[in-house]
Amino acid sequence: MGSALLAVAAANALFVVACGTVSVRLLMLSRRTQQLPEFYLGAGFSCMVVSLPFMGLSGLGRATAGDVDLLLLAVGLLLFWLAVSTQAAFTWTAFRPRAAWAENLVLGIGATQAVLTGGALYALGAAPPDTPSFDAAFHWMQFLRVPIGVVYLWTSIESWLQYAMARRRNRIGLGDPVTTDRILLWAINSLLGVVTVVVSTLLHLDSRGPFADPRAAIALGVSGLIGAFVLYLAFMPPAWYLRRVHARS
Repeated sequence: MGSALLAVAAANALFVVACGTVSVRLLMLSRRTQQLPEFYLGAGFSCMVVSLPFMGLSGLGRATAGDVDLLLLAVGLLLFWLAVSTQAAFTWTAFRPRAAWAENLVLGIGATQAVLTGGALYALGAAPPDTPSFDAAFHWMQFLRVPIGVVYLWTSIESWLQYAMARRRNRIGLGDPVTTDRILLWAINSLLGVVTVVVSTLLHLDSRGPFADPRAAIALGVSGLIGAFVLYLAFMPPAWYLRRVHARS
């Protein structure tokens, strides 16, 4: 149990550090370029990093409904809503900027998550004080994973499609190998997000968390470590890695 807790905590800490560092770089880049994709992605990472302490300190999942700090939880869930919405907006503006269906999908994701967030807060506030918070908001928190999973899945599909096109351009000498590699890394990161949502959903359905299942803790820990490393290579690639990308191309 202790090793599982340590593994998940360490992996999450590394992933949070990677997200925070990348968010600062992207927001600084967007300030120079005045472009929306990097602003949305940087804002999404920032809101995700800041939301985690609020939700963790609220007591959700550990305390009873009466002991959960609803104000902290509301702030955390609001920030998380902004994180998911802006990441969906990034996928729209980066891959489908002229598609009306993509814009409507972003609006639908944001509206769905807002309703589910409000439902979870209401359920916790209306539940008897001695009800475990995990049980009081069980269904709302379960369905709250749907819009998150949709964003990761959509981003993953768009990234893999873009990567396939970039590889074809590389074959005829019109592509940039570094850009192609970054698209691949982003596709891998999005796919890891899908895996994480699926694993956490299955655990939630079984009324368990990663700390109660060492195998799940290992899976989530490995996913977090890989995700942190992938973000590092995609947005802050060291010189040795860039040399390797050029040599491979």
